[in-house]
Amino acid sequence: MKVRRQLLALLICLLCTTLLSGCTGEAPETTSENEFPVLQLLTIGENSDEALNRVSDALSVLTEEKIGCHIELQNVSYIEYCYKMDNLLYDSTLPDMLLCLDRQTLQALTAGSYIVRLDQYLDDYPLLMAQIPADTWLRATDHGYYYGIPFGNSDIWYWGFVMRASVCDELGIDPSSIHDLDSLHSALLTVQSRTDLIPLVPDYGWVDSFTAYDPLDNGMGVYLYNEAEMLVTNYTQSKAFAERCKMMHQWYTQGLILETAAFDTLGYLDWLRDGNGFGGFDRIGEYTLQDAARVLGEEVYAVRLSENYQDRSTGSEMMCIASTSHDRNLCLSFLELLYSDAQILELCLYGVEGADYLVAEEGNAITAAADAEETFVSSWTWPRRLNARAYGKETSSLWSQANAQKSLGYGSVFDSDSVSTELYQCSLILDKYLPALLSGMVEPGKAIESLNRELHTSGIEAILRAKRLQWGIESE
Repeated sequence: MKVRRQLLALLICLLCTTLLSGCTGEAPETTSENEFPVLQLLTIGENSDEALNRVSDALSVLTEEKIGCHIELQNVSYIEYCYKMDNLLYDSTLPDMLLCLDRQTLQALTAGSYIVRLDQYLDDYPLLMAQIPADTWLRATDHGYYYGIPFGNSDIWYWGFVMRASVCDELGIDPSSIHDLDSLHSALLTVQSRTDLIPLVPDYGWVDSFTAYDPLDNGMGVYLYNEAEMLVTNYTQSKAFAERCKMMHQWYTQGLILETAAFDTLGYLDWLRDGNGFGGFDRIGEYTLQDAARVLGEEVYAVRLSENYQDRSTGSEMMCIASTSHDRNLCLSFLELLYSDAQILELCLYGVEGADYLVAEEGNAITAAADAEETFVSSWTWPRRLNARAYGKETSSLWSQANAQKSLGYGSVFDSDSVSTELYQCSLILDKYLPALLSGMVEPGKAIESLNRELHTSGIEAILRAKRLQWGIESE
């Protein structure tokens, strides 16, 4: 959820504006000085122009030889991504290839014909097709047609708490002694009493303290894990949600959570990197800790607070091709390289060896002792990471063998056409209440009552029924 629902709302508003104005211009074709076509690729990141140019140049040396084009990487921060997309769509200046965060965003892009339907092209790229597990392709479809290339990274996760290892070691906090929220609470009190750090920091305005569910594409009508029956329910009406909000309110009044958590625009790793925060909740997947260590430049510890789950709430990203791109086949040729060629992928993940990272004797990539402002740092916004060398400790073998509780909705996608209006209205209500409730900033009793009353008025029951019908929980 978080920024993704904001992006969806912006795309829906923009779609209406674009259709009314008839704005469907094409982006100008871009070529380099020596006339090799230049493909632009937009993803999420906060790298400097110098770092982006260095990696783009290194990529272009390889792609010029392999497929006859150059690559220009572009990035924008996670919190600004929705606004960047808003401007690009309005001006019809989308790059050739772009990151799509989830199926909701995909559907908004297809509704405006902003991205290419890929069915007619994919058979010509068998190596690309072979990289994607069969049960993940559905997440890149709309009305039965393919519009994106799923990342194909692991979608197994557990709910946990990520914290700075150096602080734990200094204070004598043993991560293995933290196994539930009560023992985590004790550790946070220790941090509060012995440091000036904010014990629990938000992630882009969210304290994701209630996550034992599969949002089933949109977070409205969810599958609750560990229930006696396989239910699709409005989780804001559940006893577990009320208890979690009450607990977070207690923590907030004790000063354990950032005072302005619901209004904050930084990721929790930003707070840790800047030296002002101790830790934050996260859905921890195969590469979460590797990415955190690379961003922070130091090791992190993770506390496991749940068993393993498997659904589309992680690993839902995909690559899409803009309708304005002049060479769709060339874009697919590059994506085939990105998904299958370790050298290309590692440039996008780690940058240029020597300038951005060093290679340890055992063959793993580690950060170089370079100026942090100019070092290329990338993370979760790239596909098929099992094809690349690991950053730091190797974990892929452990995750490939991991057992997980699989969601009711795994392997299928929700057909939302019949309740699209209700979904949009309810998403606005959830964004209004959830950040403050889950961060403990408001007393939960009356706030939850108001939230559920407004969800009822906005049509949450229609969404629940549509999902229950699709997954056989109810019948006509």
